[in-house]
Amino acid sequence: EEANRALSTVDRARVRLLRTVAHDLRNPLTSIMASIELLDPTDPERFESHRTRILVAAERMASLLEDALSSQHAGTTTHQVDVVAVARSSVLTFTALAERKDQELQTVLPDTAVVAASRSAVDRIVDNLLSNAIKFSPPGSTVLVAVDLTPTRVDLTVLDQGPGFSDLSPEDGLLYGQQLSARSTEGEAGWGLGLHTVYQLATQQGGTVALCNRVEGGALVRVSLPRG
Repeated sequence: EEANRALSTVDRARVRLLRTVAHDLRNPLTSIMASIELLDPTDPERFESHRTRILVAAERMASLLEDALSSQHAGTTTHQVDVVAVARSSVLTFTALAERKDQELQTVLPDTAVVAASRSAVDRIVDNLLSNAIKFSPPGSTVLVAVDLTPTRVDLTVLDQGPGFSDLSPEDGLLYGQQLSARSTEGEAGWGLGLHTVYQLATQQGGTVALCNRVEGGALVRVSLPRG
């Protein structure tokens, strides 16, 4: 019985890992597919731009696979990570997806914002938040990625113009550590696993996750990580 319980625990952990890796790989893979659709050999500048996005997305997939196959636990090795650099790379990766939905990605970023965290964890946090924002925002809308500095932490905020969280009203203000649901605009997969992954990764890095519905419409999700 003890052996069966141990095997069952290992199997559940394996399934969770496979679900998480598959979910996170889908983000850059979808971006690659969107970039390929938008390739235009007759426009050299646009062709090179999408080629760069494909390479960046492929590198993110390779990094995710390397972490999954590593003997170390993903997200436990701490480095000095520039959240601004990660945000710029993620925005570049997801630009093709936004263009396919006629959306605009905007950024408000300082020159640098260093945290003490796992680079892989920060990559996955930003990718999941940006992927969700694009999914739930309607065509023609804007997704904003902002980074702010305080004396002790770095705040990464992603704002969209989608339906927001169905279980919240703007008067609730920022809620911390809550997993909610929403409906995407084109039938994409829901918030659940992506937001839960963000919460797990952020807390592993000593950070927090807060979310709310914006008064002007849409959702706001903020991840705060300790400064490096």
